[in-house]
Amino acid sequence: MPFDLPQKTVGYFCSYVPEELLIAAGFNPIRIIPGATDASLSQTHLQSYTCYLARACLHRAIKGELNSLEGVIFTHTCDTMQCLADIWPQACPHKIVETFNLPTVLSSEEALPYTMAELERLKSRLEASTGLLIGEEALREAVKIANRKRILLQNLASRREKMPASRFFSLVNKALTLPLGEAISFLENLEVEEEENPGKVRIVLAGSTLDDLSLVDFIEESGGKIVDDDFCNGTRYFQTLADESIPPIEAIARRLLERPICPCKFLKPGAYSQSLLEKTRKAKAQGLILVRQKFCDPWGWEFPLMQSLFQEKKVPILMVEVEQPGSLGPIATRIQAFLEMIAEG
Repeated sequence: MPFDLPQKTVGYFCSYVPEELLIAAGFNPIRIIPGATDASLSQTHLQSYTCYLARACLHRAIKGELNSLEGVIFTHTCDTMQCLADIWPQACPHKIVETFNLPTVLSSEEALPYTMAELERLKSRLEASTGLLIGEEALREAVKIANRKRILLQNLASRREKMPASRFFSLVNKALTLPLGEAISFLENLEVEEEENPGKVRIVLAGSTLDDLSLVDFIEESGGKIVDDDFCNGTRYFQTLADESIPPIEAIARRLLERPICPCKFLKPGAYSQSLLEKTRKAKAQGLILVRQKFCDPWGWEFPLMQSLFQEKKVPILMVEVEQPGSLGPIATRIQAFLEMIAEG
C-alpha cells in the first residue's frame, strides 16, 4: 500500500458521515454495529420505543466494548440518532463526539454551499481535537483511499449473485468494521467461491441497516435469491465515488449530495421510492422486500408511497418489521408466502 494510513479509530453509524475527512484527520473510520442481542444497559438513557440499533450500540458503549475508539461522529438523520449524540458523552466521557449536519433537502440551491461550510466546520473541530492541521494534500489522499475501498466493494458486489447473500453481507460488514489498511488488504486479496443458484425468485432487499444475516439466509432457503440491496451498510455506502479531479472539500460534499438517498433525506416527492423501483428493474428482480427496523419513523413514512408506486407498476413488494436479531417469528410465514406468490406467477 502506498498510503501512510492512520492508526487511531473513530466510530460512526451512518454512511452520510464524511469518511474522507476523518481519514485526513488521522483516523480509521469504523462502523459501529449492534453486536449481541442485549441492550439492557441502555434502558436508563433511551426509551423502549427507540430502534434496536441505537439501544444496542449504546449498551456496548456503556459496557466498555467501544473504549478503543477515540470518539464517535454522528450525522443528523432522525430524532433517535440526534438524541443518541447528546447521550453518548455520558457513556463515553473524555472522547471526541461530533455531529455532522447534512441538509435534509438535498436538492436546494443552498445544499452544496451549506454542506461545504459544514465540512469546514467539522474539519476545524477535528483539528482542535487532534492538534493537527488538515491540509489540502491530506484531503486529496483521503479521497483516493476512501474511493479505493468503495471500488473494491463495487467489485465484490459485481460477483454477489455467485455467492450466498449472507456471505456477501458478512464480507461487506467486515470491510466496514476493519481499520482502513486491513480492510483494503482484505478486499484486495479476497477469493470468492462461486456457485450457481438457478430457478430462484430474484429479490431486492432494502432498509436502513442489515445486521441480522439469519434473515437473508431464511429468504434464500425459502426459494429467494437476493440480487441487489439498498442498505446503509450495503450498496448505498459504496455505490458512488468522490470526484478526484476537483477540490476535495467540494468532492466530498458533492458525493454526499449525489449518492443514493434514503428516507431521512429529500430530493423531491417519491424520489426514494422511484429509485428503488429503478433498482429493482435494473437487477431484473421479481420483487422487493423492505426490512424496516421497528420504531424507525423515516422508513415507516416512506412505505405507503413505495407500496403505492410498486402496486401501480405491478411489482410485488413486502414490508417486514424486525427488531433485535434472532427468531424471525411471524415474518417467516409472510416471507414464504410472498416468495411462493411470485414463483406461482
